[in-house]
Amino acid sequence: MEIQDKEDLSTSQANLETVFAAARRLVPALSERDIITSFSGLRPTLAGGDFLIERSARVPALVQVAGIQSPG
Repeated sequence: MEIQDKEDLSTSQANLETVFAAARRLVPALSERDIITSFSGLRPTLAGGDFLIERSARVPALVQVAGIQSPG
């Protein structure tokens, strides 16, 4: 989900339920009582919606990866 307010670190019950349902598909025995906290964070993206994978110009053995929007 793209947000405009980069200071907004709020969470919502609806999003928590979405994440929990996905987690429960992976771990059916997961209980809501197992959740001890929730938080949010920002993942930067690049203009154009693509991502960057390239060798560093300064350190050839370093591969830089940025803007990846999927968790994989």
